[in-house]
Amino acid sequence: MKKYFYQDDTLTYTKEELFNIGLELVKDFCHLNNIPEPNSIKLSKAKCSWRGVYYYDSKSIVLYENSIKQPTKIPGYKWSFPGYKADITPIGVISHELGHHIENILKIKCNILRKFAIDKKRISSYEPSAEEAFAETMRLFITNPTFLKILSPERYNILINDLKLKPIITDNWDEVLKYAHKKHIIAIENRINKSKK
Repeated sequence: MKKYFYQDDTLTYTKEELFNIGLELVKDFCHLNNIPEPNSIKLSKAKCSWRGVYYYDSKSIVLYENSIKQPTKIPGYKWSFPGYKADITPIGVISHELGHHIENILKIKCNILRKFAIDKKRISSYEPSAEEAFAETMRLFITNPTFLKILSPERYNILINDLKLKPIITDNWDEVLKYAHKKHIIAIENRINKSKK
């Protein structure tokens, strides 16, 4: 089993190194699920307020280096970390944008997207529409599927049962987040304990 971004301490990687890891991860995910890869995936040095964008017509992804972030060393105001529910690292952003690509390629029907909009359990703070909720769900399904299953078993089951997607990462959430700060782990454990009540 390949351990893309959690084989070494991700805090030591540059944005470009994290981008390359994310690129390998999403390409392998596409291959596993027989989904055509985007026509291009680029890391741009252009100044932009967006972290990334998926162009539906050209089936291409662009990430903006100035807007994506390094993993958070100590959570407080910022919690972003690869495989966590907040993830604006290159790995998270490229996985999110691939979610838009999958929606485009699979021609996901409105009724499936509607299920994501109806789901009141947001998995991240960035879900202004059903399309973005789907992309955020795909981001977590690609980077840490067992964590997605904890946060939203309904969404996880839609991806597995309705869309017939297979996770590329099969390790448990705590293995994926083994280099994250203890605060990340405690937050997840608290969430698990709340769901058991």
